[in-house]
Amino acid sequence: NTLTIAKNKIGFNGAEDLEHLVGSSVNSLDLQDNRISDQDILPDVLMRMNDLRVLYLKGNECCKRIPNYRKTTTACLKNLKYLDDRPVFEEDRRAAEAFNRGGLEEERNERKKLREEKADAHRRNMEAFGKMIENSRNEKRERENMRMEDKYTDETDPQETPERRMARLRREWEEANPELLKDDIKEMCEKKLAMEKE
Repeated sequence: NTLTIAKNKIGFNGAEDLEHLVGSSVNSLDLQDNRISDQDILPDVLMRMNDLRVLYLKGNECCKRIPNYRKTTTACLKNLKYLDDRPVFEEDRRAAEAFNRGGLEEERNERKKLREEKADAHRRNMEAFGKMIENSRNEKRERENMRMEDKYTDETDPQETPERRMARLRREWEEANPELLKDDIKEMCEKKLAMEKE
């Protein structure tokens, strides 16, 4: 799925040099430092590569000829995750699509909208966290109040909790298998120490 053909002097025949990539399963394509100057490579080849996720195109003349190269490429290649020297995040994609729709003003509005969405998401997360803490405190208070009204204590409660059951099973196992719990090295050290003292 990866094709690395950087520094190969590809592109003298324009987009035709790369037409065989259309519809291929290549998802990582390295075309850096070639001779690709035809800006039609974007609509004629790259946009018709459905599996393309990673693209390295810098070092080609077409990068200078495609208007607003990074934004245009990001907006046109919907599945792209990485372009040249850095990842393509969802925020970048939305900003690039806004720029292509209505220029710099539209991009500013989209970035403002993104900031507001991020602030809203943060506020919702903080509220959910606060509710979770409050619910936990309420549950603890309810348990303590129920225990105060209960005639049983934690030790005498006939209802066995998972923790108490595990502790009981461990005690039973230790009582049934004392020979497995014996520390032979410790006993040997204690005997030697006693002998030296004598």
